[in-house]
Amino acid sequence: MAVLAVKLALHDDATATGLTALALSALVWAGFLAVAHRRIRSLSTARPAPLSHRGALLAAGCTIALAAFGAALIW
Repeated sequence: MAVLAVKLALHDDATATGLTALALSALVWAGFLAVAHRRIRSLSTARPAPLSHRGALLAAGCTIALAAFGAALIW
């Protein structure tokens, strides 16, 4: 994902919109990885707790934001 975002952002010329979308994509990707890491750690117990509403909303929000920023890079 990161390689494609950099390629799209810098393909023809570096525009402010492309670089902003690239930076926001990287930030959202790091947030998504943090949510996933926390969930993986919670699954390591014998009886893992169910996924919280907050965690589910964060993961869904990160996925939607990545799609939006990816579209901004293509636009």
